[in-house]
Amino acid sequence: MLTGLPANITLLPDWEGSQQPLGRFNADLDPSTPLWVIRATALAPIPLFVGLAALLRLTVPPTGPVAIGAFFLCSYWAAPSGGDLAIARRPTQARTAGEFLAATTTREVVISDIATVAICILVAVVVLV
Repeated sequence: MLTGLPANITLLPDWEGSQQPLGRFNADLDPSTPLWVIRATALAPIPLFVGLAALLRLTVPPTGPVAIGAFFLCSYWAAPSGGDLAIARRPTQARTAGEFLAATTTREVVISDIATVAICILVAVVVLV
């Protein structure tokens, strides 16, 4: 990974809570991990996958199954979860926990939902227009 953190991605992880995540990104964090690295890692999928959508738009015609597939995948991967936003807002909590884990508030979940819709619209415009 670009930030030097050893990434660990788990699909359908064991999770205690009211919701079951489809996937979980994690990395070991030590007390010397810079807060900006934690924030950048938590929010990296947004510019990465919106940028990928733009790159695909330049190489793939905006019609057909490839464009539709690119829209769905880039939108899904770019959308931040409430947990991503919680870590970006409180990176010290994640660093103290030693992993990408921070308490999520209702506010972050609502902002995540709004951001998901906005990112889907942005990716649709980039890929399909």
